[in-house]
Amino acid sequence: MNMKKLGTSGVQVSEMILGCWVMGGAQWGGADDNESIRAIHAAYDAGINTLDTAEAYNDGYSESIIGKAIQGHPNDYVISSKALNCHSKYDQLKAACENSLKRLGRDYLDVYFLHWPSHFYGGKKVPLEETMAAMSELKKEGKIRAIGLSNFSVEEFKIAMEVDRVDVYQPPFNILWRRMEDENLPYCIENGISVIPYSPIAQGLLSGKFSIDSVFPDNDIRSNTPLFLPENRIKALELIEKLRPIAEKYRKTLAQLAIKWVMQFPGITAPIVGGRTDKQVLENVGACGWKMEQSDFEKINTDLATLFREGRALLDAGNSAVMNGCREEAFRKFVDLGGIPNKQEDYIYLNLLPLFGKDYNVVLKYIRQEVDMNETFRCAVTDLVTTPVLTVNGWWFDGNPAAEIPEEVVICGLQEASVKYPDLFAKHYNHYAPVAHRDGLVALNTAFAQDGVFVYVPDDVVLECPLQIINLLRAKADLMGFQRNLIVLGKNARATVLVCDHTLSEHDFLINNTTEVYLGPNAHMEYYQVQNQHLGASQINSLFVSEHRNSTFESNLVTLYGGTIRNNMYVALNEEGGECHLYGMYIQDKKQIVDNFSYIDHIAPHCTSNEHFKGVLDDAALANFSGCIRVRPDAQKTEAYQANNNLLLTDTARINAKPQLIIDADDVKCSHGATVGQIDEEAMFYLRSRGISPEEARMMMMFGFAHDIIRRVKLEPLRVKIDDLIDKRLRGELSKCYNCIMQCKK
Repeated sequence: MNMKKLGTSGVQVSEMILGCWVMGGAQWGGADDNESIRAIHAAYDAGINTLDTAEAYNDGYSESIIGKAIQGHPNDYVISSKALNCHSKYDQLKAACENSLKRLGRDYLDVYFLHWPSHFYGGKKVPLEETMAAMSELKKEGKIRAIGLSNFSVEEFKIAMEVDRVDVYQPPFNILWRRMEDENLPYCIENGISVIPYSPIAQGLLSGKFSIDSVFPDNDIRSNTPLFLPENRIKALELIEKLRPIAEKYRKTLAQLAIKWVMQFPGITAPIVGGRTDKQVLENVGACGWKMEQSDFEKINTDLATLFREGRALLDAGNSAVMNGCREEAFRKFVDLGGIPNKQEDYIYLNLLPLFGKDYNVVLKYIRQEVDMNETFRCAVTDLVTTPVLTVNGWWFDGNPAAEIPEEVVICGLQEASVKYPDLFAKHYNHYAPVAHRDGLVALNTAFAQDGVFVYVPDDVVLECPLQIINLLRAKADLMGFQRNLIVLGKNARATVLVCDHTLSEHDFLINNTTEVYLGPNAHMEYYQVQNQHLGASQINSLFVSEHRNSTFESNLVTLYGGTIRNNMYVALNEEGGECHLYGMYIQDKKQIVDNFSYIDHIAPHCTSNEHFKGVLDDAALANFSGCIRVRPDAQKTEAYQANNNLLLTDTARINAKPQLIIDADDVKCSHGATVGQIDEEAMFYLRSRGISPEEARMMMMFGFAHDIIRRVKLEPLRVKIDDLIDKRLRGELSKCYNCIMQCKK
């Protein structure tokens, strides 16, 4: 471990200092003496030879523990201690130093600090010149090697320096506490004073181990410290979510990242890091021996929380009180749920943190496009008659033509609907994808979303012409967007919705899209989505469907191209007679990632669900499937089927499959299963024996495998086009998404 010089004193400390406030345990919920001693020895073995303590730490017991730990070789360690502010008078200070030395079993202190100005905590003011005179005398006597000040102002520094040289400053400093940057740090740099800050992880708050609900025992100082008050804890937890992807990038813990940030800060000599156990000490040592990139160091100063707070006026602009009223609670829930999901059960196979670690632009207001998007984008599906509407980067396109739809049907932007139809909007918005849901990304969408598509088909109305929602991504820089859609079908209503995702520029995109669907009694909806973007475009799609008596929801999800794609599907069968049919097909190559998650909740009896997803994976592609069917105790006579089948074309392609059944009823018919394999050699032999070439036989096998899903698409022109696209993908002829202007090279 590197050594650092303290001012002009000649004292050298390790680049990380072990803080011993916790030793003795009186103020930190209790600590075992032997455990503390093991922690000190582990620190020394790891290269930390410098210990920081104070007579105030557990009434001197911390110093006594250190004395026991270093017994036999006391001078192998560099030790600093601090005098209480009530010992600021000349004779009191000298006596306090002697008492500290006795407890430590040492003849001298490497650094002796004035802990606080004399008048703090109700103390009687003692001239600083008198206190510094005692410090100077102790230095002449060889009882201390260097003088330090902790928690003093620049003006007090100047007074002290008139008496004797101050070589060390000890302030609180971390990503949350940065007040010393304004005056104290520049003064120290200018005057050659070393800075060894304490609390680099904010008393453990930046470790990510505490939530808003964490409770500390009465004997733990954190039970009543301002830092851990709910309002301050919320701010810290918001910041942590920005730190997670950076920590993941370096394969470090949040604590190690927070410490490293302090270590790399200009003007910092060495941080003081507390450790209760040898395990904690060794974890903290992981902050040493590596360097954080400057871009990541600077990125820590900005985060999603700052964006949310500072952009609140723009987020609220133009939206109704219904949307805006959900934002604060949603962001709080995002923090409480742990922010960006990582290694949680529902995200066990997918790490989204690297995606959020990129430097995206976030557009908080609509940007008018310079071109007519209806001319720029042309649907490649010939003979498909639809009612098309466009969104651009999550916003309703202001150039959408008036749709030829029944008078009582509403199709418009979500923002417009929130203002024009407040009662209808309030009845349904955020009711089916509630903030309280377990996925923090949905809460993040609720906090940031401003626009999207709103569809309302009233009772007994049939939307004859399919609605085509075309989500376009187009920007001049990397962009993160949030889109929110709401589809409401009344009693006996029917509609078909086709969602097409496309990119029109080469930049990287990350889109967090949440769609809520309400199906009234006997309503019927067909829902198709074709994901066909370039490799720099990543999506998080969350679909929530709330079904009522005798309603039917049919969905077919086709993933052809994209970077990292996460599809969440939640269906609630709330009343008897509901039906749900979920189908999906994904064809991945290169290093594409697709992660399909479903949760079908059978709440009422006499409901049916059928789920079948298939995948073909080539190169080093990764696919995940996690499907859960939940049958509640009252959901008798349930029929539920789930299957996932995968075809691997290379040894480097991977699939993780986890079908699940949770059944709390006893009169049900349910099944689930998953398969992963390669092309059937016997079938290949059969085709070869009939004169079919190996390449063509392989194609026929793959196409037949995929077509089993595609044949369920009821829109014939769309089905034909998807068949064609899949054929080209499987032949390697389609190396870019259709209607994409760029060739993917990633």
